[in-house]
Amino acid sequence: MAQKTLYQIIAFFINNANYESDNAHSIANYCVIRDISKLIFKIEFEKDITKWEKIDKKKINETALKILSANTETLGKQGKEVEKYIKK
Repeated sequence: MAQKTLYQIIAFFINNANYESDNAHSIANYCVIRDISKLIFKIEFEKDITKWEKIDKKKINETALKILSANTETLGKQGKEVEKYIKK
């Protein structure tokens, strides 16, 4: 929901993203950029920050909220199997 720092946060997530990492934050950063990229850019992972900067902040925030809501609902349904779901 960031406004002033949105593109800086996206750039940080892109630079920190690593799905193969042992660091949960790096995995999460990858997943966030991957999931938003799929909806906005229709590609697996957009790493070019200049392309992100051309997208309206409101659209990015709305897309992120949509993904967060869907993930929250899905995680809630996983129960004890949640860890398997998180990294698939």
